[in-house]
Amino acid sequence: GVAALEKAGTNVVNPRLQDWYVKLQKEQIGVAALGEMMAGRATPAETIKKIQAFADAAAKDQSIKHFRHQ
Repeated sequence: GVAALEKAGTNVVNPRLQDWYVKLQKEQIGVAALGEMMAGRATPAETIKKIQAFADAAAKDQSIKHFRHQ
């Protein structure tokens, strides 16, 4: 926990998916991908492909504000 963070110093990234890309995280990754896998309707490999496709589409969508870690 804390010791690992102290050793990491500035080499830590705080994931911001949940507040930067709400629709992507909740509707697509959370429900359409992870939810389907947890319900037994998709394999882990299928889920990874689906999540990557959602992320690629979001990256290309100019109507979505895009963020970068500083």
